[in-house]
Amino acid sequence: MHRLSTTTRSFMDTSLPALVPPVRRVAAAGGAAQVCTVTRDHLDTVIAAVEAARAKADDDVALNGPGGASGSSLGAAVLAQEAATAAVDTMHSVRAFLQSNDLFEAPDGRVTNVSASFNIFGYAREAIVQLHYARHWAAVSASQNQSQANAASAVDCTERISEALPLLEALSADATRCYLQDVQP
Repeated sequence: MHRLSTTTRSFMDTSLPALVPPVRRVAAAGGAAQVCTVTRDHLDTVIAAVEAARAKADDDVALNGPGGASGSSLGAAVLAQEAATAAVDTMHSVRAFLQSNDLFEAPDGRVTNVSASFNIFGYAREAIVQLHYARHWAAVSASQNQSQANAASAVDCTERISEALPLLEALSADATRCYLQDVQP
């Protein structure tokens, strides 16, 4: 195990416990011996939610994007679609990384590799930011197209994103706990 700097140790002792529950508390609260709760199914559920949001963004572009049925030339729908697509691509990338490196372990497809957990956290963080941008632009699209009664697809997109974000946050937190499983306070 490598030594931590005084600053890092101070951060871990004072700030980190407020952000991520200590491993011992997580294990005790769940009653299970395993800390890592990231599984292939967990990741696939998150990906499906992000894809559902992107599908609604696609619908919004078809209706309210340039050349869309509403005749709008405003770019908000396209920006929402681009950000949602980036989030989908990000999550597919982490899944492909895990799959190609055999990091889903039998029998339940659990990810226990600490480095893989750190990567999941990083990819989820990026997808969260991308979805926040997608939700912003979908809301702008809904507002811009309200007078044309074409806002429903954009509103649906914001709702699907709002459903996907907590799933991504939970995935990120679970991956962080797995990454920190060997950190002893």
